[in-house]
Amino acid sequence: MFTKEEFAHSLERTYRTSGFHNAGRWFGLVYRSLRLSMFIEPDKEVKDRISQKRQELLATWKEFAGRFRKGGDNQ
Repeated sequence: MFTKEEFAHSLERTYRTSGFHNAGRWFGLVYRSLRLSMFIEPDKEVKDRISQKRQELLATWKEFAGRFRKGGDNQ
């Protein structure tokens, strides 16, 4: 799994090489794969850790995507 810093770096790299749309697609794939892992995993503790990781990745994505809204860094 990614740390928050690794995920943010990967988003930046994907954005620089492929654009915002592909960075969004990559985020979606990672986020959904963690969701699928939650459904497959029978252990409650592991499910809770995966859920926590999904929340961290979502917060990182919102921070990243927030820069591109009106009034963000790139406007």
